[in-house]
Amino acid sequence: MLVSSFSNRHMQSAFLAVPVCVTSARYYGFGPAKCPGFPPESFDYILLDAPCSALGLRPRLLQQHKLGELLETAAYQRALMYAAVQLLKPGGYLVFSTCTISPAENEVNVRHLLDTYPCLKLVPAEPRVGGPGLMGPADVKALRQAVAAAASRHKTADAAVTADAAVVSASGEADGAEVVLPNSKWGSVDTWCSERWLSSEEAALVQRFDPCDPADTIGFFIAKFQKVCGC
Repeated sequence: MLVSSFSNRHMQSAFLAVPVCVTSARYYGFGPAKCPGFPPESFDYILLDAPCSALGLRPRLLQQHKLGELLETAAYQRALMYAAVQLLKPGGYLVFSTCTISPAENEVNVRHLLDTYPCLKLVPAEPRVGGPGLMGPADVKALRQAVAAAASRHKTADAAVTADAAVVSASGEADGAEVVLPNSKWGSVDTWCSERWLSSEEAALVQRFDPCDPADTIGFFIAKFQKVCGC
């Protein structure tokens, strides 16, 4: 959803703007965004309720998502973010939300936005209902090993992905081997495997809703940004 001073007809058309921009870019490669009918910096407010793994939905009796699928979904969200940032006016606000509890699609993508677009500033998402975000993984070594195992399975299933790949060290493995991760679908996992996703101050600005919390809600995540200048 995108909002500006356009007429109702333009407002209705605006719901299609971000998907059109994404399909015009190279496959998750963040090429030049072309948004027919919507010049850059057209919108005062953008709600990016991104497609996600929906791990927060309840009730759920069976969950079959694999780690590689979570990373691919996070990469797709970053393509949507790219288009949204281009369409947002300086001074405007972007709200990013998901209905998943996956950090790759939540806190890690907040880190990506802040590191990639210095024009964005994280601001409080109000009213305050949820809890703070996660600052980092509980066990970095175990996480990197899990990503390494997922990459190995992905490589076995599709050897062609290695043509466009990033090499990430599988820290903690006995042989110290490096693991090839497919950039085309997963994007960079450097942030995902880092020790810190958000600072304590940043974690306090986002809102994470966990089904295990006393509030007894579905899993959900909200982050709000202001575009302080052009970028």
